[in-house]
Amino acid sequence: MITITSFGYLHATPPRGHVIDLRERMKDPAAAAVRIDGRPLRELTAEHPAVARYVLAHPEAPAIRAEIVAAARAHGAVAVGCAGGRHRSAALAAAAAEDLRRAGHRVRLEHRDITKPVIRH
Repeated sequence: MITITSFGYLHATPPRGHVIDLRERMKDPAAAAVRIDGRPLRELTAEHPAVARYVLAHPEAPAIRAEIVAAARAHGAVAVGCAGGRHRSAALAAAAAEDLRRAGHRVRLEHRDITKPVIRH
């Protein structure tokens, strides 16, 4: 069983184990002036398909997704973090979990902070 956990650094300390930090690698979509279904993107989560598409369209997303898959295979567990844990880390963790499942792995996906309040900067 492979475990992938998404989390937000601004909520609590990172989970133990192999951690991939997205904060410096991708611009925070919560800061974008994007509205989805009439709501600011920052108020939604990566569980909304349009938010996931927005994150996965970032130029760095394919390389990061592949890195998460490789780390999960190598370590058996990986934690993917961004500022709040609602957008970048959740979308990329879910995409990597999907890739691993398609490759025949059993995967447990956990979104530690996706339901926590939006961080106001």
